[in-house]
Amino acid sequence: MAVLSADDWEALIEWLETLEDVAIAKEAFAQLKAAGGDRGKAGWVKWTDVADDVA
Repeated sequence: MAVLSADDWEALIEWLETLEDVAIAKEAFAQLKAAGGDRGKAGWVKWTDVADDVA
């Protein structure tokens, strides 16, 4: 068992989230490479097509 300060806990969570983000980005770029650079074939969507859904 370990006791962490709130700041250390937040830093740990941020570090884990960063690792997750890196893994997601690597997978997305692997899919893009496999699709020969074609974003549509890789499943990427245009920002203009989804901007209203995100906001």
